[in-house]
Amino acid sequence: MHHRPTLTSSVLMTFGCALFASQMAAADTLYSVNTGTDQLVSIDTNSGAVTVVADLSVDVHDCDMAMHGNTVFIFNSKFNARSRLYAVDHRTGEVLSNERVHGRGDGLASAGQYMAISLDFDANGSSEIMRLIDQDGRYHAILDFTPYGADFDGMACDPDGNLYTVDVAGSGFTSHSPTLEPMSYPRIGNSSGGTVNDVAFSNGVLWGMDNLNGKLLRIDPASGRVVGSVSLNPPMQLLGLAEAPSCNGDLTGDGVIDAADLSELLSLWGENDMGADMNGDGIVNAPDIAVVISLWGPCP
Repeated sequence: MHHRPTLTSSVLMTFGCALFASQMAAADTLYSVNTGTDQLVSIDTNSGAVTVVADLSVDVHDCDMAMHGNTVFIFNSKFNARSRLYAVDHRTGEVLSNERVHGRGDGLASAGQYMAISLDFDANGSSEIMRLIDQDGRYHAILDFTPYGADFDGMACDPDGNLYTVDVAGSGFTSHSPTLEPMSYPRIGNSSGGTVNDVAFSNGVLWGMDNLNGKLLRIDPASGRVVGSVSLNPPMQLLGLAEAPSCNGDLTGDGVIDAADLSELLSLWGENDMGADMNGDGIVNAPDIAVVISLWGPCP
């Protein structure tokens, strides 16, 4: 399996998640949470302008985020292991679901049908277990287990299916891939002060949230080096990072809404899949077909 090197300062690391087809954003907008005010915010990656989307109706303690389908998911990790997984409408801040997650951890990324989540394997948070989790907070396959000494914080999947994570413990180590083949977590680079708490891809660019210094860091995925930064405006400390949603109706992520997307929708018929549930009524059915057909053609 091919593994590309990766980031942090903590240390950024990558490993393969080629099993997953991740839909990347086409817009230079990221989402984050102001945990001091419990507000969902959007960030312009060009100017750093932070805009409040809405007040969240939940108390967010320590979060990591992912855009899964057209929905923002917030993994709200609690020290008492009473963690929650919130599904949030990125346009209104409405909490669509609030599910209990057993265990605590610090990473969430969209990974095809499911999401990948990083959980603390022991009470000290000194090793990690990677699992797949669905939108209802139910665990599925174990992807990976890291030996003692890992402390992951934040995850993102790039367009090629490589999964990036920040190791705040600052060490590299060896674990296993989803196919149980040995694979390494190469040390990639350092970010200043170990302050990156989450990473996300937007329009093919890897971004890191430097929450202590109030900056977005632009990261070279090949070397893990920080190659640029954007100061948040107004300055504030944010936690979590998620890209903007992919083109609505483009379920295959190929930039056009066509028969392939209709086929993908039909394969999920009758399921509660937020990516294919175009009208948000909790089930993939005939009205969703009508929405896909109404959006037919190239993504805007």
